[in-house]
Amino acid sequence: MQLQYRRLADGSLPTAEPRSPEQLVELLCQLRGSYPDEDRTLQALPSPDLMKNLDRAAALVIQHIKADNGIIIIGDYDADGATSTALLKLALHEMGATQLDYIIPSRHTHGYGLTSPIIDIIKDRHDAKLLITVDNGIAAIDGIEHAKQLGYEVLVTDHHLPGEQLPAADCIINPNLRDCGFPSKNIAGVAVAFYLVIAIRRQLTDENWFAGRQQKPPNLAQWLDLVAIGTICDVVKLDQTNRLLVEQGLQRIRKGFVQPGVRALLSTIDNKPINLINSIDIGFGLGPKINAAGRLDDMTIGIECLIAENEQQAAPLVNSLNQLNLQRREIEADILQEAIALVENTIDLTTDKIICLYQPHWHSGVVGIIASRIKSQFYRPVIIFGQDDDNDIKGSARSIKGCHLRDFLDWLDRTHPNLLEKFGGHAMAAGMTVKAENFEAFRAACQVTANEWLPDLEMVEQYTIDLNLPSSDLTTEHALALRLDCPWGNGFEAPIFEGKFEVSTVKIVGGKHFKFQLLTNESEQNTIDAIAFNPS
Repeated sequence: MQLQYRRLADGSLPTAEPRSPEQLVELLCQLRGSYPDEDRTLQALPSPDLMKNLDRAAALVIQHIKADNGIIIIGDYDADGATSTALLKLALHEMGATQLDYIIPSRHTHGYGLTSPIIDIIKDRHDAKLLITVDNGIAAIDGIEHAKQLGYEVLVTDHHLPGEQLPAADCIINPNLRDCGFPSKNIAGVAVAFYLVIAIRRQLTDENWFAGRQQKPPNLAQWLDLVAIGTICDVVKLDQTNRLLVEQGLQRIRKGFVQPGVRALLSTIDNKPINLINSIDIGFGLGPKINAAGRLDDMTIGIECLIAENEQQAAPLVNSLNQLNLQRREIEADILQEAIALVENTIDLTTDKIICLYQPHWHSGVVGIIASRIKSQFYRPVIIFGQDDDNDIKGSARSIKGCHLRDFLDWLDRTHPNLLEKFGGHAMAAGMTVKAENFEAFRAACQVTANEWLPDLEMVEQYTIDLNLPSSDLTTEHALALRLDCPWGNGFEAPIFEGKFEVSTVKIVGGKHFKFQLLTNESEQNTIDAIAFNPS
């Protein structure tokens, strides 16, 4: 472990002086490159005109709405995919789409994205003309080719990095297209869907569609809770655009302006009144419950909860999500214990730059969580595989600073062809499929690629300290400001403070947590209660 300190723009360290809660938050934002005059209103969002193909995509959807054609949304089985699907279904319905449905591939049966088997299911079950992907599709070369052969029009909305070949869709919107001028390349799939909805409403308003139906144009802010949840749970970098979207969504959540199903889910977060909900509560309290449906069962449960018309309708769905999440925790605990033992017994941590593990009985729905846990404990890129059938094993990867996973896998695929069946993802997270008999060859290729491609990878985790807080700033008011005034997350990390304290008392609570009473080094009269969760 290495410690470093955040510095101000002029390179100096901030002084440990007393500050009001507002001044403290302002300083922390400055240390992260954000300044007090940053516009945090919706008007500061990048213009939809900057998103390549957005107007053409909106026109395509409107054409099918007006023709009363069947429209199918193809989502993904994580929280970003679920919120994207829910947002688009709610918004398109309110804007006049009547022949509207969605389908979510099974993680275990179909795999990720718009595949040919999903197209065949749509053909057999739905009378549709337009297929819209959300949070997937940019890598669906074969699936979209199959859809086009069957006469479907296809709109891809995605945020994942494109490969060398793009699918032959009728239209693609993705901020990461090579010639797309949209300034934020980090927005989640739900934000791309939100921009599509913005463009559709704008065109329909210009065409007097709503006036002709004696209807007001929908207020798009009503879906910002979904945008915030999907953005937080997908752990995308909180650049200025994502901070704005998350902050606006959180403000609405705290005021109670949420989907009924979201309200029902929030009520299950222990001891958290809705007016104090922050990004950490969403990421660690609400997100795992939505994700549990896609990991262990069917993400339809999560989506139906998000689009429920009232809390009574949502209640049994919330109960199912809670039960699935408890089941997920049990499965995860068993696999994590096995994975740690495998690392300690089979991995040379002095030389191996990447950890790659597989057991045939591991549940493929939780390998992403295991990869994240192993990465945090041993601090190096991690790929964990589970198995759903006799032939293919599905892997999930998590990375550290200095290793861009999508590019790493692309390079491995070029230098060791025929090992990867398919792959995709981001800099810090990726997924892939490998033939079970090729696992050992793949693991060896990972080490060779890591040694060649990441010769200087730093495998010691760094912790960045903000400053030493004086005891006068250790107050409830300061804590509430830190909780509510910023959406902390990836790329805009929650603050870490340092200080010296004398331990007055300590006791174990909950069987594994330490509760302390501390004396500050400034005054023996100033005592602070503290807790350490799961100390190692």
